[in-house]
Amino acid sequence: MPPIIHLSTIRGWMMPKISLTDAFILGEKCLCPEGKPQEDYRDAHPRGRGLVLRVSKSGLKKWNFIYSMHGKERRLTLPEYGRGEDQLTLAQARKRAAMLRAQVLLGEDPAAQAAEMRAEMKRQQGETVKAMLEQRIANLRRKGRRESYLTDLNERFSAHVLPRIGDKPLAQVTQAEIAAILSPLEAAGMVATYNKLLTILPPLWDVARLDDPIRGNFERLPENESPEPFTLDEVRAILAALDEPAAKVHPVTRAAIRFAAFTLKRSGECASAMVSEIDNKNNLWTIPGSKMKGGRPETVPLSQQALDVIDGVMTLPVRPDIGRDPVAVFVSPRDAASSITQNSMSRAFVRARRIAGVLGDGRTLHSLRHSGATALAATGVPPHIIQSLLGHKSAGASSRVTQRYNQYEFLNERRQCLETLAALVGPGHPGRGGEVINLH
Repeated sequence: MPPIIHLSTIRGWMMPKISLTDAFILGEKCLCPEGKPQEDYRDAHPRGRGLVLRVSKSGLKKWNFIYSMHGKERRLTLPEYGRGEDQLTLAQARKRAAMLRAQVLLGEDPAAQAAEMRAEMKRQQGETVKAMLEQRIANLRRKGRRESYLTDLNERFSAHVLPRIGDKPLAQVTQAEIAAILSPLEAAGMVATYNKLLTILPPLWDVARLDDPIRGNFERLPENESPEPFTLDEVRAILAALDEPAAKVHPVTRAAIRFAAFTLKRSGECASAMVSEIDNKNNLWTIPGSKMKGGRPETVPLSQQALDVIDGVMTLPVRPDIGRDPVAVFVSPRDAASSITQNSMSRAFVRARRIAGVLGDGRTLHSLRHSGATALAATGVPPHIIQSLLGHKSAGASSRVTQRYNQYEFLNERRQCLETLAALVGPGHPGRGGEVINLH
C-alpha cells in the first residue's frame, strides 16, 4: 500500500507558515534572519501543501518540496522563484507541488528519481566518443552483425573520428568539430566514407539520449556510378608495383592483395582469413558466414597461384608461435595475434597504383573484384558461374539447399575460372593490348 503523506507531522517543520503571495515574496518581510544561513517559509495555502520557499543569506529564493517517505523526511530542491525560463512563479511552484504530492501518494520517491536522473546525465556527459563507439560495436556484435562490417566500422572511426574527438565527452562535441571531420573527406572525394560516417555517427548520441550535432546540419553526398574500369595492363602493372621499394608495401599486405586478386573475394574477407579455414588437402578456403556480406558461409576453390601466395606468407618471420589458435593467414606485422586490416590493404593498393601510373578516378581495391569477373565474362564464362565466384545470391537459387548444391556443383568450374584469371593478371602473362575489364 502506497505510503500516506503526513505533511503536518514531518520532523523539522517548525518554520514560518504563511499563505504565500507574490507581494510577500518580493517584500521586505521575506528575508533570512540575521545569524541564520537560510530561512524556510512553508506555504499554508491548500494548493501548496509541502511547498517551501527557502531564502538564503544572499537573498536567493529557491523552492523546495518536503514530504515523508517510509517515515523519513525527504526534501527535493526545485528551481528558484521568478519568471525566467529556468525559474518558477508561485502559481507554477504550487502546480509542481501538486504533481509531486501525487507521485508520493503512488509510492514514488521524487528526490530519489531526481538523483538518478542527475547521475544518468552526469554519466552521459562524461562518456567519451571512443567509449560510446566501443559500446555500440559490442551491442552490434551481440545482435549478430558480421565481423567484417564491425571491422570496417572500427577502422573508419579510427582513421577519421577518434584522432579528433575520440577522448571528448559525447555531450560536448560540436557541429564545427563534425564539420572538421567531414569537410576533408568531401574535398578528397571520399564520398563513400563521408556518407558512411553520416550513417554510423548519430546512433552514438541516440543511445546516450543526447541531441546529436549531425542530423539536420549535414546531408549525404551524391554517390557517382561505378568509375571506368581497370584494363588488364593496369591490373598487371599495379600488382607488379607492389614489389617496388617506393610503394612501401609490407610482404604480408602484398600477399593479401594478390590473394584478393586471385580469389575475387572482398578485401575484408581476405584480410581476416584464418589458417584453420584453409583445407590444404582439397585446396579449399571455407569462409564462415559471420564474415560474409550475405551471412552465408562460402567455399572458395584455390588456384595454384593463390596456394603459392599462402605458402609464401607462411614462411615470413612475422608468423606467431606454432600452436597458437586462432592464427591468421595474413598476420599483422605489428601484432602477431591479429590479422592485417582491410584499410592497410587499401592504402597499400593506392600507393602501388600511383607508382604504376594508374590514375585513381574513384577506382579502388574493390575494383579488382569487378574487373576480374568481367574479364572472365569476356572469355565466355556463364553468368551463374560468375555470380557463384563473387558470392552473389543467384535469382534462381533462392533455397538454402539449392545454394549449397550450386556451391559445390560449380566447384570445378570456379577453380578453372580462377586459374584462368590468375594467368591473365599474374606475372609473365603477355597481355592483351589493354582490353577494358568492366563488370557492369
